[in-house]
Amino acid sequence: MRAMSDRERAFQEALLPLNVILCIVCLAAFLSLLLMPLITFSVSNVVAITKTNGQYADPIEEKLNVDQMYSMIGNTKAEVNLTTIDLFKIVVSDKASDELIRILLADSGAIETIGFSVVRVSALYALGYTDGDPGNSIPSINNAIRKLKEVTTFEETGKFVDAFVAAYEAEFGQTERREELEKWIGRIYETASVGVMKPRNVDFEAMLCVSICNVYALNKAVVDYTAMADILLGNGAKGTVSAMLSEKSDYFRVIFTCVFLLVASACLCWFVMAVLTSIHALMDDRRMSMWYVKFFCLLPPLVFLVIPILLPTYGVSFTGILAIISRIGQGAFSYTMVSGSCYLLVWFLYFFWELPVSSQIKKEQFR
Repeated sequence: MRAMSDRERAFQEALLPLNVILCIVCLAAFLSLLLMPLITFSVSNVVAITKTNGQYADPIEEKLNVDQMYSMIGNTKAEVNLTTIDLFKIVVSDKASDELIRILLADSGAIETIGFSVVRVSALYALGYTDGDPGNSIPSINNAIRKLKEVTTFEETGKFVDAFVAAYEAEFGQTERREELEKWIGRIYETASVGVMKPRNVDFEAMLCVSICNVYALNKAVVDYTAMADILLGNGAKGTVSAMLSEKSDYFRVIFTCVFLLVASACLCWFVMAVLTSIHALMDDRRMSMWYVKFFCLLPPLVFLVIPILLPTYGVSFTGILAIISRIGQGAFSYTMVSGSCYLLVWFLYFFWELPVSSQIKKEQFR
């Protein structure tokens, strides 16, 4: 084996900090693409684009009002952020639309919106109000419901009762049914306390989920949004939303598969380079190839950030199935700017650090 000259060894030592920096940059890019949201999927946009289908399955069992559930989900303004991991779950699922529904229900805020409405109607009914859901027309009522976020013990349910009765009487006049409201929230709390596993305390999420189960007479009481999504998926929400998405299921799978493969390829390249830079830092020859990162890792920021910004300026718009992926076509912000910044940094370090030093090493080797 050829022995290194002192000058060549010095140049190799100069690449050690570069390898460490590149390893950190690659890990940052890898984790950002893996864990940060890639696309924002709007519940209301899904409803709007598929509502014209008009075919909804009947409720499978129990008393879940499919039309009401559809209306609540359709009116939900919340959005769900899909990460690479979420896309993987959708791609490998036997039925892409079902997995998408589960993510929408559990993570978008749809269940919280439904539960908030259920609590509002149930509490008003307990005090004698029978004119349906007033929605957001009475802010003081909604503010009183938010008092449930402060409830962690049975005694603290009194805060909610005090606030709700005060808001009710300010809007509708005196009520003699305070005790009915206390009994109702007491039953909700007790049911939630049975389902909550220690060390978690009864919280807002648990009470909303129990309230939904009570009103819709679902088979079991659950205390978190993920479990509630599974319950709703099997009791009617599936019939509601799946009917909207069934005809689009193949499109969803194709779109999400393409997006997943694109991002997964970049993730793999970043991860491989992070591993190789750490290995080369321990070797005598610390030079390494970066061509795969330079080629593949530009694609995610190009697709999710650069193209959506540039194309509308040339009159190009996204319609149809792509329109429901609200991040595409807006281009205002994308977490892929993290990996994009890392990509530019890699090029900068290559031109102004790795390339000059490597050139000097080659000259030393041919002396």
